[in-house]
Amino acid sequence: MTKQKPKLPRQSWGWRYHYGLRELERAYNASRYKSDNELVEIHERAARHQALVDEGKASWTEEDEDGYPTFDYGEHLGEQAYEEEQVLRLVRGAFVISLHHYLETAIGPYLKGRRYEHDGAMAWLREVGWEPDEGALDILRLVANCAKHGEGKSAIELYARRPDLFDERIEGCDLTPIFSTS
Repeated sequence: MTKQKPKLPRQSWGWRYHYGLRELERAYNASRYKSDNELVEIHERAARHQALVDEGKASWTEEDEDGYPTFDYGEHLGEQAYEEEQVLRLVRGAFVISLHHYLETAIGPYLKGRRYEHDGAMAWLREVGWEPDEGALDILRLVANCAKHGEGKSAIELYARRPDLFDERIEGCDLTPIFSTS
């Protein structure tokens, strides 16, 4: 049995690949635009209000006639910022999945079995003259899997390699019992 050589792309493949990446980036930036601007505005409102508080012209809380707080401006701004951060979290998750899916669909048809597999994809990219950042692309794969599937094997592997990508609340936790398949 002879080993079948991977199919090589036509010359325009690289241009189309990069064009698609640029379009994904453009869509990502457009998706973030409103929330990013709203967060800037929230921080500016907080700074302006703090200046008024420092001058003695305002307070962070309003109280009723009995001295009980009825409104907390800082809490209000914090809730607004939290909502915008949640939108941005969703956008990041959607786009990390989209980015890895784009990689899979762009390269997969050229691989043995016509299915994306990381090591095979890296070998194919090197064969066609590209120098892929294998580590970064493997991290992308793991992050996309975590975004799609949550806790599991990819989360354990990603945490072992890049704990900085996780919430600090799980620092020092042993994730293995949580995700054990036995």
